[in-house]
Amino acid sequence: MDQIEQKPNPRAWVCPFAFYDAWLAHQNESATNGREAINDRNSKSYRFIWQAWTKFVAAEQLIEDNHEAHWQMATPVMIDSFLKTGMRRLKHDQPSEISKRRYWTVLSRLYHFAQLKGHVAKNPVLDLAMGDVPPAEVSFATILNPSQFNACFECLPPDTGTATQVRDRAIALLLLTLALSPEEIRNLGMQDLERDMATGRVTAINVVPKRSVYQQRRMELNAQSSDALTFWLTQRHTFKSLMKVRPTEMPALGAQTERDPSTTLFVSQKSAYLTMDTLRQVGVDLIVRACNKVGQEAPPRVGPQIIRNTVLTHWLNEGKETGVVAKMAGLKNAKGLAHLIKVVKPDVRHKLAVGNRRDGTLPAAPITEDNKPLF
Repeated sequence: MDQIEQKPNPRAWVCPFAFYDAWLAHQNESATNGREAINDRNSKSYRFIWQAWTKFVAAEQLIEDNHEAHWQMATPVMIDSFLKTGMRRLKHDQPSEISKRRYWTVLSRLYHFAQLKGHVAKNPVLDLAMGDVPPAEVSFATILNPSQFNACFECLPPDTGTATQVRDRAIALLLLTLALSPEEIRNLGMQDLERDMATGRVTAINVVPKRSVYQQRRMELNAQSSDALTFWLTQRHTFKSLMKVRPTEMPALGAQTERDPSTTLFVSQKSAYLTMDTLRQVGVDLIVRACNKVGQEAPPRVGPQIIRNTVLTHWLNEGKETGVVAKMAGLKNAKGLAHLIKVVKPDVRHKLAVGNRRDGTLPAAPITEDNKPLF
């Protein structure tokens, strides 16, 4: 890899965050039909990546404030080092290839804009050696095959284990039976549970929308999920994090109010909420155990979203209408299932393809051994 250093005129230094704001404004002003516009949610993600990069650059240049980082002097070597080490959020945690690719993509887009504006002579991201460029992310869904999916039910955390294992078992069953999204799992509150007045058993949950009104729905629990969630409620109070918050009056069922920390359904020992890293680890551990049980390699991507994709695929392939599955998944319509198009049965694939294209035509994607339906 060549160490190609940018050498702009020192007087042309641009504040990294003023530059980011200019890039974001340009992206949205030049968007066509809303397809390329960056919404508030993605904007926060992009800004987080850019902030992480400027902190890395500042540290390399021995500058305390990342707002003063000389980002225009970035080199391919710095970018390669950042992708491999500078983006870690957890100690001893190696960044995934998917995360590397997303960071690489954001930096490439921003430096492309910087080159167009004359802030840099060339885009340093493009000078990475081919072997250092993170592989492209697969745009279609990754799912578990039937044997792996069935093995998940046999590899659940024990129902008589530690309080943490009891929690993880309840989470796993909600993922496996209801296909809740990671965000929905983390947002569940005590007030979202329906319980039998006579027995105290949890019989259903009410998903409260956080991003979209289409997320709001009532979902009944099967016996196994009901048992796991009911038992978790007997263990929840033992978590130390709940001793640090003061309980308040319980809101009404499904209330769309600001969630009080003491009412969060799933908590950890350190905090009165479930972090995304903790939830991801629950999904990863379950999938790895299931794959080991059937003697197969785990998919290239693992985690709670893979379980959700698998359950949605199962529902579609067993004959549920695409609109019904979309509603069960908390989506606006069946277009939100388009990422599953290569892993469903041919007849379902046809429905998704026609519903996802404005002209009603089918994409030229023949069924092969690589994309035939798994269920």
